[in-house]
Formats: sequence, C-alpha cells, structure tokens
Amino acid sequence: MAASRQEHVKARNAKMRERRFSHFAISVSIIFLVITLGLCAVIYVKYNSTEKWADSRLNGAEANIPPEFAKNTYSAAMLKDVDSLGSVTKVLNDVSRDGGLTADTIKPARKALARSQAILKAYHVTGGESMTNQNNLLLDIRVYDVEKSAYSNPDSAALSSVINDVTKRNLSNATKTDQQILARLNDIASDYKALNSFVDTYVPKLGNIDGNLITVKKSVSTETTDDMLDATRQHNLSKFPNINKLRTLLESAKWRKVMANNESISENEKWLSVLSVFHALSQSEYIDSDSIQTLADAKKINATIDGATQRDDYKILDASSIISIMVDGMTVTKGQYIRKDANITVTISPSYERVNKNRSSHASSSSSTKSSSRSSSESSISSNSSDASRSSRISQSSSSQASDSQSSSLQSSDSQSSNLQSSNSQYLGSGNDRDDDANAQVPTVGRR
Repeated sequence: MAASRQEHVKARNAKMRERRFSHFAISVSIIFLVITLGLCAVIYVKYNSTEKWADSRLNGAEANIPPEFAKNTYSAAMLKDVDSLGSVTKVLNDVSRDGGLTADTIKPARKALARSQAILKAYHVTGGESMTNQNNLLLDIRVYDVEKSAYSNPDSAALSSVINDVTKRNLSNATKTDQQILARLNDIASDYKALNSFVDTYVPKLGNIDGNLITVKKSVSTETTDDMLDATRQHNLSKFPNINKLRTLLESAKWRKVMANNESISENEKWLSVLSVFHALSQSEYIDSDSIQTLADAKKINATIDGATQRDDYKILDASSIISIMVDGMTVTKGQYIRKDANITVTISPSYERVNKNRSSHASSSSSTKSSSRSSSESSISSNSSDASRSSRISQSSSSQASDSQSSSLQSSDSQSSNLQSSNSQYLGSGNDRDDDANAQVPTVGRR
C-alpha cells in the first residue's frame, strides 16, 4: 500500500515535470519566433528605406578616402596621406575666389602640388578626382608663372601653351575663373603681337643691338626717332622693361647728339655724291698720266713719240718705258690728268729686239733721254679727297638704382667727310682745247 502510493507520487511528479518542460519549450519557441519576425520586419523596412542610397561612404576616417584609393585594408599612414590631399582642394578654392593664384597663395600652391605628386606616385594613382585636382592646380601655377614673367621675360611659346590648356578646361567645365584667366592671357598675347610688329619694323632701321650696345645706322633721323616713340606710346609698349629703356634713351640728350651727328653725315654724303659725279665726268674727259707707262700705252692715246731711235735689224718693243710726258711743251707731273684731245708728247727709253733670224735674238736697253727740269711755274689743279671717319658711341652701363635702368651705348659709324682743295688755276694746253663755260673751265691737265 505504501509502495503503491510512492509510485503514484513519482508518476505525478514526472507528469508535472513534463508539463513544465513543455510549457518552457513552447514559451522559448514563441519568444524566438517573435524575435525572428521582428528582425525580419526591421530588415525589410531598412531594405526598403536604403534601396536608393544618398551617401554610401563610411562614417569614420575611411569616409574621406577617394575611390581611386579603395583597398581591402587601410593603414594609418595611408589615411594621413589621403587627408593631406585636402590642401590641394583648399588652394583650388582660393583660385576660384581670387580669379587665379596670387603672391600670397602661390607658395602654398607649390607646396600642395609637390605633396600631391609624391602621394599619387607612391600609391600608383593615375586617375580619379585626386589626379584631376592635381592637374588643375598645376595648370593654375603655370598660368601664374606666365603672367608673372610676361613682360620681363616674354615667352610666346609658354603663353600659347597655357592659353590652349585653359581653353580646353573651360570647354569641358566652364567657370568664371577660367574666363577671367583667358581674358588676361589674351591681353598679353595682343601685347606680344604689338611688340613683334615694333621690333620687325624699327630694329632693322635702328641698327645693330648687341646687349647694351647699339650701333646706330647713319640713316636714322629725328623723324625715325619720332615714329618709334609714337609707336611705343600707341601700343603702351613701355610695360616691357627693355622697350621702356629704349624709349628713355630716345628721349635723352645723348640721342639728340647722335641725331645731330647723323644729320651732319647726311649732308656730307650729299656733297660726296656731287663730288663723285664730278670725278666721273673728269675721268671720261681726261687720261690719268699714271696710266701711261709703256710705248703701248702711248700708242693707244695716239701720242707723239720722242726717243724712238730706229736701229738696223732691231725693232722697238711696245714694253719700252716712258721717261716723260709733255703737253703743249709743259711737263706733266705724276698724278695729273690730261685732256684726251690735247697734244701729248711722250719720251721713251727704247728697248730693242733683234729681228734677223740668222742671229740669236736678244733684247737690250739703250740710251735714255734725260728729262728736262720740270718748271716751277707749272699750273695745275689739285683735287684731293680724303675719308675721315666719324663715329659716335654712347655706352650704356648698368646701375643699381631702384628703377634698375641701364644706359645704352650707341655708335654711329660709316661717316665720311671730304675736303676739296683747288690751287694754281692755270691750265695746260691751248684755249681752243678747252670747253668754255660761264661758271667754270675744264683744264687740259689737272692733278687728282
């Protein structure tokens, strides 16, 4: 009886444990199911809300990494390098604000460019936003350098290159900044065109320019100077330092002296031109006595020959030398001119050559006739011309003044002067052998 009761109690306890376990299992299952359903609901809601992402970047330091730097893992050094690329963006913002780089922003710009180039090279980045920013900054620096030295050191090739590159950038992404830059660059190009026109027009007229030395052509006049000054003012070429120095020189007292000297040279050349015409006329009407050296020369002018003593079996050679020349009984001295139609007599020192074929031929020189003393009262006209050089050089030397101006050196060359002298106004030959003129007489014999 007692044993039966104990078994009944055990059975009842077992059923209660089974019932409790069943209740616990059911509760856990219900809770798990609820949680699962909740998670599914949350996932569904989140999925629908993020089907179109407005920003897919990470929220930490990795969020600043451009796509071109994307990797499976990131290091602290890489994150620091990428973060330093922000300096390029900052400088580009300054460029947009100021319409280009300025004296205050050029130094940070060069530093940012150098840092960017090193980083992109280290990580083998060849494209993307970082490379685009770097290329834009490099172009802006080139523009600054061209504008900075546009007038002190003109470089048309560099100017043309940056104009082309800025134009391409502006076409792909038009900005107000690029339009402002292009306007300034085109103004410089116009100034270059005016400078080239000035140089091509006036430098050949001016003379030779070698550093600070200018050799001025004698043809340069005050009128040429005024034209050059007008051209520099019209096109505002004084913004080029070298042209400004030239303008200062053209307005200086030194230059006025050079122009006065050139005017003197011009007048002198006009006189020499008249003199050369006179000489040409004289030479067409006269014979140079120095050109009559041999018997052959005397025969050419149909002169009367004295001293030509004939010898048997010999002939007088045409190479026989001339001892003296007489015109109308007066001895002609060395350097005089003789009228072609005058009565000219020459005395020769005959040289002979044997003409007998049975004997050996040989040449000999025979006696020469002594020339009469030349009259101290002879009359001649001497016309001497000499060349004298005039040069004017104005040297320019460097100075350390605040204006940093340099003086120019000028040289005026190829100047000539002449002096015509006349003396002893008597003429050799008869009056019938001369042309009469109301203002002048042409002599039979005259000295050069």
